[in-house]
Amino acid sequence: MILFAESPTSNIIQSDVAAMKNLGVDIIHHANVTDDMIDRFVQNGLKAMPYQNWTTNNYIYQYTGAHYTEWEAEGTPPGKGNVTLEYKSAIATLDSEDGILGIKTIPDALAGNLITGPGYRQDGHKRYHPEDPIIYQADFELKIKPTDPNINLFDPQYKDVEVCILAVVTHEVISNRENGTMYVSEIPMKTYKETLTIEDFVDYEYHPHTLSNIDWIGGGVSPITQDNYWKEEIEYEGQYVQFIVDWAGSDLLQLYVDKISVSDDMGRRLLQPSSPAVVEISSEINSLVNTDGIEIYYSSDEPTSIDNYEPYRMVDSMVFAITGNKRIITSLNTNYNGKYGPTGLPFGSYQYYVGEEFWKRAKPLFLWLNAYPYHYYWKPTEGNPNWREDNINLQIEKIKNVSKNDPNWGQDIQCTKWTVIDKNCLQEEHLISPTVEMMLYSTNLALLYGAKTIGFYEYFSLRNTDCNILYADGLVDENGTPNDRYYTIQNTIAPRLSGLMGKTLKNIIPIKQRNNLDLPYAPVVDYSFINKVEAINYSEATNYFLDLGFFEDEVPADKYYSFAINRYYSTLNEIQYTFQNPNSFYKNYRLKNLIDSTSTDINLTSNFEYSTTIEKGDAHFIRLTPA
Repeated sequence: MILFAESPTSNIIQSDVAAMKNLGVDIIHHANVTDDMIDRFVQNGLKAMPYQNWTTNNYIYQYTGAHYTEWEAEGTPPGKGNVTLEYKSAIATLDSEDGILGIKTIPDALAGNLITGPGYRQDGHKRYHPEDPIIYQADFELKIKPTDPNINLFDPQYKDVEVCILAVVTHEVISNRENGTMYVSEIPMKTYKETLTIEDFVDYEYHPHTLSNIDWIGGGVSPITQDNYWKEEIEYEGQYVQFIVDWAGSDLLQLYVDKISVSDDMGRRLLQPSSPAVVEISSEINSLVNTDGIEIYYSSDEPTSIDNYEPYRMVDSMVFAITGNKRIITSLNTNYNGKYGPTGLPFGSYQYYVGEEFWKRAKPLFLWLNAYPYHYYWKPTEGNPNWREDNINLQIEKIKNVSKNDPNWGQDIQCTKWTVIDKNCLQEEHLISPTVEMMLYSTNLALLYGAKTIGFYEYFSLRNTDCNILYADGLVDENGTPNDRYYTIQNTIAPRLSGLMGKTLKNIIPIKQRNNLDLPYAPVVDYSFINKVEAINYSEATNYFLDLGFFEDEVPADKYYSFAINRYYSTLNEIQYTFQNPNSFYKNYRLKNLIDSTSTDINLTSNFEYSTTIEKGDAHFIRLTPA
């Protein structure tokens, strides 16, 4: 288990570390870690996850915040991502001349829009630093060839023949809150372009043609970003960026396009043959003496653009090469629906899942998903009677996508109230203070879908000193006194994850889930050894909803697993299962509770009714094996 613990004093004293160890966690995430801090962790049987964002040696942070992406003209290969450029098949066709896969114009193709896309968000400035704009460069890898091999295109008479127009544009994302629509403007907010003639080509080989000094200053902030990031954090951006190649339609030549690469200065430094990044990252790693006390390094937090993904992959490879055994990790902000934009924007990058794209492009050690589903996306004050169910459903869809891509994924559990304080010291709710039932439910829901790592955010209570306002209500108060959420982790979650329950979950695979079962209606499940589940001792006013999942061993065996969770807002806790025989070869079975280790022998010659209790937010994890 991982604990986020950002000490308000920038250091963690011995009593804090002892309390963290007593909590039952294994790894401490902290900013600006020192050797003294690591020594305290190690002395208490803990390891560090350094997040060196404001130190002198913060090159992992800097370089994972760099920007570099190669966009293939023929489209992104499915194994490397979903967000993609598109080419018009009426103008161009695939080409693999000289072993380079790209596209080329069809002879006699009419003028038109050859390449567009991908339609994605680019950072306007360095994170938290609006005074430091990002300057991009776009390199279009192009070549030309004559349609008639007897023609020399570089004869001076052809030098002014137009080949194409290259452009980088950003469109505005427009939100109409009255009717709930969101769309992309027809007219770009900002355009960078250049017209190429034959004179701009030197031979018939591929060369980069560059648009430089691209910035999105004055680009505004899209409603998507406003809804998903803290106020005042991002002040301008490239809201919906596209790279465009407009074919001029000359019958003298064919235009070939290999790829379009976009980068900032830090991204290009990573790409240099003898990159200074290797030396700089080595200096950061060597600046901490007790590297054995470091489990993993934390990169730039929550990458905000697809352009951060390739730098992340490169830095991860460098760290592994330098240390021989260590990697980097980051958590993902996957927005309310897991995608790059609202469900109502099914185009460009907005139709795709953040976690899946990051997995394919960045190749991380594992996907680490944030989970703050209590008053997000819907708040109880917004008039949606099903706000709880809808928020959980959104979270489940994100989890499904992450777990589908990475069976070793992890989840960060919200255990802290968080508010936003503006420059005028006005306070607004950002994340509510969860109840212990909410915390338990989020943890168990992640386990239901096979999460292998659980993290908790945030340990300390934090105060805005300028406004003298408490903005984070952590697991301990400002005096270090634990609250009921601390004790829920210490006494319930941690012992389970380190015990039989956690050891079992590490080695089995989720295979099926049934969500939001309404138990008063005794829903039939008819899967594996569970025929149905139902509520007992209920009235018409009862709310009792269950999430149910099934697992199997990595190596098939006659073992059957069921994991049931009572939703945190249910009003009852009594449940009755009806078990059925999953294998006609056997009649007698042993039912083992994998939370408390108790066992019951049952005969399944016919269906068998079994009653128990599951408290709100809690789980019931059982295994059936032939006796």
